[in-house]
Amino acid sequence: GGDISPTLYGRAVSTYTGASSKLSLRDQIEWDLMQRAKELGCAIVGVCRGGQMLTALAGGYLIQHVNNHVGQHMIETVDHQLISVNSIHHQMMMPADTNHEVVAWSSNVLSDVHIDVDRDVPVEREPEFIYYPDLKGFAIQWHPEAMKAGSQATSYIVDFMEKAL
Repeated sequence: GGDISPTLYGRAVSTYTGASSKLSLRDQIEWDLMQRAKELGCAIVGVCRGGQMLTALAGGYLIQHVNNHVGQHMIETVDHQLISVNSIHHQMMMPADTNHEVVAWSSNVLSDVHIDVDRDVPVEREPEFIYYPDLKGFAIQWHPEAMKAGSQATSYIVDFMEKAL
């Protein structure tokens, strides 16, 4: 999906984002659905755009552009596994200092990062899979739905979710 409005995470629109300060109809519908799932205590799985929106719901924000991050790449997990995943995003999830666990991050080195209104920010690692226990939320940046069902990446997600819930 397209970029979510930076309004959802309290930031100004960067020249690098494809969204505006006004919520799109899709933004509003998905935000309302996540709010309702939170109220009901339902588990939430967000993939790519959904993971970014879940990060906003948890109080985090997005770095509105990262370069050189498209195609297959490796992630490193908290239990030191290296797993190949796909990637087609240009924004990065940045969790707030609230209850969360970065489960996996990109092994790619980030060379050019922009946030807010084109202000450069140093970032050491890019979160690729974040667990928000208070929301029962799983924010996944890559696209497991475009990978084989038995792939190492998909199995890792399923195993982690089963243990977390």
